[in-house]
Amino acid sequence: MTLECNPLAQTQGSNLAFTQTALTALNEIDQAMSFHLQWLQELHQTLICQQPVDDVMAAENGHLLCKFGQWYTRSEATLGLHGGYLELGASHRAMHDQARIILQKHARREAISLEDYARFMDSAHAFRAEAHKYQAELINQVCVIDHLTGAWNRFALSPRINEESERARRTGQTCCISMLDLDNFKQVNDRYGHLAGDTALQTVARFLSARMRKYDTVFRFGGEEFLICLPNTSLLDAEALLNRMRVELSETDIVLDSGDTLHLTASFGVTPLNTLDTFETSLDRADHALLCAKAQGRNCVCAWPMDGTCPSTSTSTL
Repeated sequence: MTLECNPLAQTQGSNLAFTQTALTALNEIDQAMSFHLQWLQELHQTLICQQPVDDVMAAENGHLLCKFGQWYTRSEATLGLHGGYLELGASHRAMHDQARIILQKHARREAISLEDYARFMDSAHAFRAEAHKYQAELINQVCVIDHLTGAWNRFALSPRINEESERARRTGQTCCISMLDLDNFKQVNDRYGHLAGDTALQTVARFLSARMRKYDTVFRFGGEEFLICLPNTSLLDAEALLNRMRVELSETDIVLDSGDTLHLTASFGVTPLNTLDTFETSLDRADHALLCAKAQGRNCVCAWPMDGTCPSTSTSTL
């Protein structure tokens, strides 16, 4: 799966904002394409039924004046940074350029050649294909974002970790992955309810995102488990980083809608990414390291080397 929007440039907040924007855009594109079909019908009625040419339809900026163009312009502020949006606009304008050629000939009562008409229809088909492609890209991006926390979800995990594995193999630099689990999280749901649990998960996701470097990535692995990818990081440095995060998390106020304030701790398992094997192997080792951290009393970091030595557990900030 190709991730069109770069995980390195996304934060939890921007992911959530983009998800809402994308979902809205998917609905709006369907309506905008209905406007396009109506425009296409009116154009053919003009040509076939010998109707007068509409000045707006034949205008130089007709691509901005039609209803699809009006939607496209309104959406620039929210969708304009997305690559597919620009291609969609270019394709829409190209179709209008071809339409203007045949409409101007029609207005002058000149014969419209088969070549002119074929170029217009090719551009119309290309525009519709571009619109469907753009919708697919938006759906793809929505599918890889966890809608509760804004973190990347498990659908995004495999391509991202494989990408970092290839980078580590190529550069020789160590990449570490960490599994973390919120300690005794069931008690939050049992005492305060699942909506409070959702608030807690959102707060933790914001906490993690705010402490990531620009090239780190946070995934919601499932339930109250998160996975962190730490490129260009040795196991020792990763252990130190996670211990600092562990301490800061335990001191973070989680304010619920009820006004209650919670404090959560987390257990971490961390291991280097094995570039000579599948990422599932490293994931399994990180998960075993997490189990080790829980067995040691929770609220600690367990580091598991790849050289076969025993895992080490730490609770200091090094």
